[in-house]
Amino acid sequence: VATAVAEHLGGTEEQLARQMTARARSLGMNATVFKNASGLPDAAMRTTASDLAKLSLALRRNHGRYYGYFGLTQFEYNGRAVTGHNNVLKSYAGADGLKTGYTRASGSNLATSASRNGRRVIAIVMGGDSSARRDQHMIELLDVYLN
Repeated sequence: VATAVAEHLGGTEEQLARQMTARARSLGMNATVFKNASGLPDAAMRTTASDLAKLSLALRRNHGRYYGYFGLTQFEYNGRAVTGHNNVLKSYAGADGLKTGYTRASGSNLATSASRNGRRVIAIVMGGDSSARRDQHMIELLDVYLN
């Protein structure tokens, strides 16, 4: 599906990946290089926790009216409940997004936005050994910066 969408938007997946990289640069994501539309492993694709934090900030700033979708733990589609994978949303008061990810090449990853007492942080965990360890590390980071 990602390839079909890429071809529709960019002409080819490679062209869309170049456009995505150019957009990343415009957001200050200077270490990120996209090579495909899916995010699946590619030896030449790169990003950093810092760049993902910049993307997270830009999502909130530029697309605030849609930001609430990142905080959903489930939604209904075609009469069926679809449950998300971001367990930090369920277990950490004040967490309101953003995304989980896993590939064998990069491990368990999590970008989380949370707020407490008028303070908001975005934290990124990359390369977790498991979702449970990744989530625990995220909660520890959020506690450090929000308490």
